[in-house]
Amino acid sequence: MKNTPRLVLGHIILTQRFMIITATTPALLTECRKLLESHLQEILVEAQDKRQGRGGQPGGLTSAQPGDLKGENHSWLEPDYVAVACSVQDGLQALGYSSRQQRGAVKLWFDFCSKVQPSIRKTAVWAATVIYAFTRLEKEKFINQQELAGRYGVASSTISSRFRLLCRSLKLVAYDGRYSTKKPKN
Repeated sequence: MKNTPRLVLGHIILTQRFMIITATTPALLTECRKLLESHLQEILVEAQDKRQGRGGQPGGLTSAQPGDLKGENHSWLEPDYVAVACSVQDGLQALGYSSRQQRGAVKLWFDFCSKVQPSIRKTAVWAATVIYAFTRLEKEKFINQQELAGRYGVASSTISSRFRLLCRSLKLVAYDGRYSTKKPKN
């Protein structure tokens, strides 16, 4: 059964980076937030399906392959993981990384999600973290945490802490053969 929007007394203010919701009571605010999150998630799924050129999947987006993420076929555990993967792919493409490199970064993210199953509050934090980690693995076109933080509207300290978690969880090393397209220079 699908939730239908109900009249909520309050305001919604949209900016480039934030959505501000006000309501007359805390209970209405909580209900409105849940309803909006649900609807925004549906919109994200529909937009992703359109981008992929297929209809919606019943039961959500648990085994989605956004645009096949340039040829990779992953069964994602959460829709937010897909959103991060798409952001990583788009971000690396914008930085001039090849499709093969983008696949390596998405695989890194998929392996991390499969192992840790992180809770996602801000997809931008994880996208910036994966991009940072991957640029460190490749040791090419290095981009620093502050620059990524500015691009993604997140704190560099958050990227730093998530980066450490990612490295520890996957035991990442420079030119890691599981993800990197580069070989160490002898």
